[in-house]
Amino acid sequence: MRHAYNAQHFEQALRYGQVTLMASEETSGTLTELGYLEDRLSDLRLSRTEGIDAVLAEHRLDA
Repeated sequence: MRHAYNAQHFEQALRYGQVTLMASEETSGTLTELGYLEDRLSDLRLSRTEGIDAVLAEHRLDA
């Protein structure tokens, strides 16, 4: 039922992030899916290795 409404009212649903919710419903919801694991590794790399940790080390700062 929700999917039919979303399809018929795509522009309205899109405005409230419904597309993201619909995409999440198509996953198993487990934290072992390949897409999730790849995204998580990317998040860690960007936030640590290439992110704040890299800047702190480069400028010899601590927080």
